[in-house]
Amino acid sequence: MKPSSRRRPPIWWTAQEDGILFRTVHTCTIRGEDQSPPSDPKKARKDTIAWKLVAQSLPGRTNRDCRKRWFKIDRRWVQGPWASDEETRLREAVAIYGPE
Repeated sequence: MKPSSRRRPPIWWTAQEDGILFRTVHTCTIRGEDQSPPSDPKKARKDTIAWKLVAQSLPGRTNRDCRKRWFKIDRRWVQGPWASDEETRLREAVAIYGPE
C-alpha cells in the first residue's frame, strides 16, 4: 500500500480545538451582500467559509477535518426528527407537487 492511501488513525477533537474552530470559522466566513448565513449547507461548505484558513489555525487538522467537525457541532444544521411546522410544509408541498 502506498503511504498516501493509508487511513490515519482517528484523532479525537478536544474542547479547546472546538473553541478554536468556532472562533476561527466566524473570522474566516466570507459572506455575500446580505450578511446572512447561508441556508444551504452545501453552499456554506464551498462558498462562504475559507476552510484552508481555518485549518491553518489547527495544527494536525486538514481543511476537510475542520469542515466535517463544524457541520457536526454547528447547531444550525440539526439532524433528527422534523419539527411540526416543517412536517406540515412538506405535506402541503407533496399535496401540490406530488411525491417526486
